[in-house]
Amino acid sequence: MNDLSLDLTAPQTLALSPEQRACLLGHDPARADAGSHRLRLALTAAQVPADIQAALQGYSASQPILAACWLQVPGLRGWRQALPNQGGAIRWVGLDTQAAALNLAPDEVLAVSQRTLANGGVELEFVAAALALDPPSLEQLVAEVLALANGEAPTFNEVGYEHYVQWRQDMAADADAAQGRAYWQHAGVDPARGDALHLGLRGNPQPSGALRQTLQLEVPLSDLGGALALADFLGQPLDLVLQGLWWVLLGRLSGQRGFVAGWLHDCRSDYDHFENTLGVFEKILPLRVELDPARHLGEWLQQAEERLGDHLGWQEYCPIEAPTSAAPLLAGFVFEQAHIDPRQVLAYPHRGAFELLLSARVRGQTLFLNIQANGAAYSAASIEVLLEQYRTLLQQLPGDGAVTLDDLEPVGARERQRLSGLAPQQPVQSNDGLAQCLARHARQTPQAMALSDGRQQLDYAGLQQTVTRMAGWLQGQGVGVGQCVAIETERSLQGVLHILAVLVAGAYYLPLEPAWPAERRHDLLTRAEPALVLCDPASSSARGPWPSASLEQAGRDAELPFQAPQLTDRHLAYLLFTSGSTGAPKGVLVEHGALGNYARSASAALGLQAGMRLALTSPLSVDLGHTLLFGAWQVGAGLVIAAAEDLVDGAAFSRFLLRERPDVAKFVPSHLAALLEGHTPPLPETLILGGEATPQRLVEQLFKRAPGLRLFNHYGPTETTVGVMFHPLRADVPDRDERVPLSRVLDGNRVYLLDQRLRLVPTGALGELYIGGAQLCRGYLGQASAECFIEDPFLAGQRLYRSGDLGRYRAEGGLQLVGRQDQQVKLRGQRIELGEIEAALLALPGVEQAVARLWSPGDGAASLIAYVVLNEDGAEGALEQLPRALAARLPEALCPARLLAMPSLPRLANGKVDRSALPDPGQQVPRQPVRAPTSELQACLRDAMAELLECPPDALGVDHDFFEAGGHSLLVIKLVARLRTMFKLEVAPGLVFDHPSAAGLAEALGELAEPLRLEKIARLRRELDSLSDQQRAELLAQARAARGLTTH
Repeated sequence: MNDLSLDLTAPQTLALSPEQRACLLGHDPARADAGSHRLRLALTAAQVPADIQAALQGYSASQPILAACWLQVPGLRGWRQALPNQGGAIRWVGLDTQAAALNLAPDEVLAVSQRTLANGGVELEFVAAALALDPPSLEQLVAEVLALANGEAPTFNEVGYEHYVQWRQDMAADADAAQGRAYWQHAGVDPARGDALHLGLRGNPQPSGALRQTLQLEVPLSDLGGALALADFLGQPLDLVLQGLWWVLLGRLSGQRGFVAGWLHDCRSDYDHFENTLGVFEKILPLRVELDPARHLGEWLQQAEERLGDHLGWQEYCPIEAPTSAAPLLAGFVFEQAHIDPRQVLAYPHRGAFELLLSARVRGQTLFLNIQANGAAYSAASIEVLLEQYRTLLQQLPGDGAVTLDDLEPVGARERQRLSGLAPQQPVQSNDGLAQCLARHARQTPQAMALSDGRQQLDYAGLQQTVTRMAGWLQGQGVGVGQCVAIETERSLQGVLHILAVLVAGAYYLPLEPAWPAERRHDLLTRAEPALVLCDPASSSARGPWPSASLEQAGRDAELPFQAPQLTDRHLAYLLFTSGSTGAPKGVLVEHGALGNYARSASAALGLQAGMRLALTSPLSVDLGHTLLFGAWQVGAGLVIAAAEDLVDGAAFSRFLLRERPDVAKFVPSHLAALLEGHTPPLPETLILGGEATPQRLVEQLFKRAPGLRLFNHYGPTETTVGVMFHPLRADVPDRDERVPLSRVLDGNRVYLLDQRLRLVPTGALGELYIGGAQLCRGYLGQASAECFIEDPFLAGQRLYRSGDLGRYRAEGGLQLVGRQDQQVKLRGQRIELGEIEAALLALPGVEQAVARLWSPGDGAASLIAYVVLNEDGAEGALEQLPRALAARLPEALCPARLLAMPSLPRLANGKVDRSALPDPGQQVPRQPVRAPTSELQACLRDAMAELLECPPDALGVDHDFFEAGGHSLLVIKLVARLRTMFKLEVAPGLVFDHPSAAGLAEALGELAEPLRLEKIARLRRELDSLSDQQRAELLAQARAARGLTTH
């Protein structure tokens, strides 16, 4: 194979070479236009030759490829080319000032512009047709022209490109062709197999992004002693080490052990005959990269060299379609000759076949590394980080390659220092606890509003007096420092007062929700062993083996003396139970020092100030609301408590905002999105989003409504006291990624992304989030915590919490969370272990197997879905009984919105459940006959429900239960908003809960309005929905014309 014998007599016209045909892929087949390549360079006054233009014309006369033309010949397939015996004229453009970009005319092969600079130097731009010259040929041409202008003799090769084309045609039909094609078919490099490279540094492509990003780095060869020694040790050229290390870095960053990439190769380096010939020789050789982290680098490079050698041996038979198959070759490597000093080059030709390309050149005693990237997908910061990481790897190589791939460390000193910026050491210093803050505000601003629920209001003087009286009453009941007081209450002014009183008395509180199942409340109280339970006397919580008192009566007795307790940072402030993976909730013990640091640092970071009105919208049983609950007392702001009915739908929420006018509010993103659907209330000046991932589309919607909004993304596990990271969002700085990042760490906390060996992961790689510092909780109630709390590998004697959250450091700073290490999820601010749901299901009669998952449809309203396999005890109808049985064991937030019965669960080869193969619940509805609508109103309601459930309308019957089909409270809010807009009716969310089917809801709506009117509106709505966009526009134009309106 590759035997080279040339016939130096060329025909009048030739077919295109395979390399030229590859250039045309993706372009208009009716035109022989593959675009152009540009090379820009700057010469100082001392480097400018006497007459570059004359040198260019003299050199071009000896290069027939520069006079090439492309044409179609009757009777012959495809485009052909004519290469005359001598070169053609080159268009030369002289510029005195900056002008528009130089572009080729349709019949031009090469054009050159020269612009004189103020310092006496010149800037040259060479633009060549891509069908005539590839980037190496263009660079060689420029080098030859400059040499000729300086009086040097040019190189000349009598073998022209026409001879290369003829040779390639002969090879396509030779005896080795079939074997060569078979080699590439079995080379394991089909990108359609799903082995495309996935880099975390790659953002979502932005249409408005720059065409490309480029960055060049110079590395003295004296800094590469290990790399040079390794090349000598292997008996291979340096470019093997350079290419291999590039793939190792991309593998580390992507976490992939195998992926496909592209090796950009110029075959002139393999054949002396074509050494100085100009033309299109460069081709992409697809390469499957296989990485074994435990393998030594030297051994792996030796194997890589064998594969690259095989590729070279069969390169002429590589199909031109390979680089553009279903999954593109996103990353590439090329080692090039430095015909021109890279320091003179302003811009190299862009290789558009790759999103990310590393080119390496050696000139003199310097290695020049250049990264070209698609600017729509990679930021300038991303490629700067990549070059930095690559140089770090290059400079640490042992000369014998005796290091495993996993031991190579891309994080250098500069990157380590940058990442340590997410680990500030100093907590916010203050001697003021909660009681001292309340006393200070009562003294300095006694009449300032402190607490309000819309019906009752307390100023700071009244708040301190009330809380002190209630704290004295608690002490009179025997509650002392370090004891637990359980408070069973909904979000209310009374509940907040009890929390403050417990803390001021020196005890710690356990919040309980009255709506939780009695069994769960009893279990938590048994584990907490409270000194007192404050609850409704009718509650089952009042009937346990612990003292209890009425919420309404607590503290209303004759005033008892209050003794201020001596509290330290190590005393407990509260106990919160979170979902546990073993099926039992975990009790998180949070101390005063942690809570105080959070209140101080978060208030400063989020800009909370005295006199502001802060809206409390979260249940007291979760720490999502602690940001504003304790932030208010820290700065002397007023806390405005939203009643449950204020948040049931968008209309009620709008009324709350109009009535209370809060300055700051905090929400779970999905809840806020549901409340805003169909309504445009006046938003607070500051919004804080937390409890789950914040989608970019919600951010865009909020800024569209309120461009001056102060918007924050906030994150933190319960074990680290509410939150440790935040990110201020700006309307004028859109983010490149779908997930909103986290860029800043609250004072006193440390945040690291670590790999399995507890090393800092390089920017762009996936790591697990570890958190340390002043806000770590004490641990878990009655449970060992060694698995979740480890010794800090960077600070002796300190602890880190292993969060289980996965994320990546961002090149632009901060980090981005991307998922979970385990099966824990967060839904509407509630942390949920799927294992707890599965354990509860397996405890029910008739359930043989169970698996739960979080389902996130396109509208972002995620919900819990459970799949069960019923055993012989699971009689007909057992599936319908499971939701009620589960509700008796789990709080509402942990109950799946949908239960699906399956004959068996899909499993992987190792026997584990294949969660990715679980059926999409959006395409399924409960096992019940599908009854079609009998009226336009029923059909309209059925269609609206199906759209929210993301299931086909025909699969949802009018008798199907909206909630059994996957509906939940947030979707109810959206459904109600649409019904109000559509029918101009005041529809309460409770109507959907009471009538959850389309048929039942239609009947209920008929009692609120004239049925014939509703039927007419529904029919018109369905007719409108059936129209195309063009038909709608025409109908709107007709309506405007009928009203005497015109459009412009």
